[in-house]
Amino acid sequence: MSTGAPDHQLALSLSQSAVEPVPRPFAPNSFILTRDGARVSRQASFYGSQNLILAGQAVIEEGAILRSDLRRIRTRAAAPPAGDQASGQPQQPQMPRYSQSFGVGVIVESGAVVRPPGKITGGGTIFDYYPQEIGPHVLIGAGAVVEASLIDSRARIGAGAVVGRFATVHADAVVCPGAVVPPYSSVPPGAVVAGNPATVVAHQRPGLHSAAEVSERNQDDIYRSYVAVAGLGVAPVPGSTPAGSASASSSSASLTSARTQ
Repeated sequence: MSTGAPDHQLALSLSQSAVEPVPRPFAPNSFILTRDGARVSRQASFYGSQNLILAGQAVIEEGAILRSDLRRIRTRAAAPPAGDQASGQPQQPQMPRYSQSFGVGVIVESGAVVRPPGKITGGGTIFDYYPQEIGPHVLIGAGAVVEASLIDSRARIGAGAVVGRFATVHADAVVCPGAVVPPYSSVPPGAVVAGNPATVVAHQRPGLHSAAEVSERNQDDIYRSYVAVAGLGVAPVPGSTPAGSASASSSSASLTSARTQ
């Protein structure tokens, strides 16, 4: 049912108001539950999952694609330890410890594609990738494509939106459905952007509760809205790998997925 309101007005309203989550039933065997409480669909695709950090209470829905295999290959050599400058031993490059990092409470909806940003380096001879950080309580809508270097805390990326290479979406910002954020651009904190290219059309207004509190509460409610229902089936994925294991350290988990490539 249409509300008659422009997308950016609707997005702003939802980001500032507590909403009653719609129950999201799923078959008990259709999600992997990590020891930190992240729920990962067996129908999602992970590439290079050993380079992925996935924090607790995250949800990765069916059809989502995470490209953690796109990892940086060119790095500067580490500085030699004190007293070893004259050793003559070559220093080994230090690789980033992850390709993608997802914070607590992140939700990646069905069909979204999240991949690290890349660019040509090495004098135009190598296409290299850089680490990508998705902050806590971020929502990435269905069918969105995200190549940003940073999506900061509580930002919301609308369904079908595109966030270009090395863009940054700052805390509490809203990218409306279908919006296109150009590469290397920046969405200010609390801004609502829409259109192609995306431009600022509104800002979040302070209310009785801060936008941050409302956003985090809404994300927590969405997480709890996933309800296991016995009897619902889950179709097997051709060529998929059976469920793997999830290892946790402190508040983050490194995931080996049901469908790794």
